[in-house]
Amino acid sequence: MKLLSGICLPVILLFLSSCANQASTPPVQETLTVDFKNGNQGALTSKSYSGPIAIQVEGGGQASGLEQSDAFYIYTDSNGNDIQPWHPTEFYNWSLWVNGAPVDASVSSIPAYNASHIYVFIMEAPGGQLNFAVGDTGIDDNSGSYTISILE
Repeated sequence: MKLLSGICLPVILLFLSSCANQASTPPVQETLTVDFKNGNQGALTSKSYSGPIAIQVEGGGQASGLEQSDAFYIYTDSNGNDIQPWHPTEFYNWSLWVNGAPVDASVSSIPAYNASHIYVFIMEAPGGQLNFAVGDTGIDDNSGSYTISILE
């Protein structure tokens, strides 16, 4: 399925920014839940995607001790206390993974921290189904989930 074909990336970003400011979003193609307990196995889309697509990810959980993380940032320390959010750069980084690698490989830049833990970003889908996961192999202590929406 070809999404957003023929639309320039700046126009897409402007549209998404405008939608976010109006508290509305484009129609959803598919939504899935990525349970942190599944670690780097994640969840697979039922549809295939190719070309530039918009992704909305919301939520977060615990994947490293008591540290809380969302799709891009760790925002509590190992005791669960709030800290200055930071973006981990390790391969197994306790944040969002796309197709077996940290989300960093799928975005042109990491979005600014959002305390609501909701992010919208554009990625280039390689063709086929997409796998969304959490970059963690030690899943026994994990809790939480992401809700991934692929937007039209």
